[in-house]
Amino acid sequence: MLADDAALADYFEAATRTSAATVQGTNGASPKPKSVANWIINDLLSALGAASLNLEGCPIRPTAIGELTMLIEGGTISGRQGKEVFVEMMIGGQAPAAIIEEKGLKQVSDTGALEAFCDEVIKANPNSVSDFKSGKDAALNFLKVR
Repeated sequence: MLADDAALADYFEAATRTSAATVQGTNGASPKPKSVANWIINDLLSALGAASLNLEGCPIRPTAIGELTMLIEGGTISGRQGKEVFVEMMIGGQAPAAIIEEKGLKQVSDTGALEAFCDEVIKANPNSVSDFKSGKDAALNFLKVR
């Protein structure tokens, strides 16, 4: 599909040339061509079609797609968060890292911070914890949304 359209192939190549050195928070990741192709084919082309735009009117620069895939591959955000960031990119043309910072979407991967957060939720919800310990598995659902 990419090879059939020269402009789309050029967009893909520019996205895969995005440098990890220019994108903070990517943990050394580089754009993986398959991931970039999937974002272009599945998300970008669909969004452009829904907005009645062509590639020339695309608000997302190729390097932004490369940056988005690197942030996902590097663990800064999840794939699901990537979809949210992508929508914002389509709306305003902002860089993914700026959207992530603005919306506070950066994933927490520090186990110490995660443990502290879990301890806080457990302390704040002793009844649900007690219910869960007594065999009421549904109590766990209450804790998940906190």
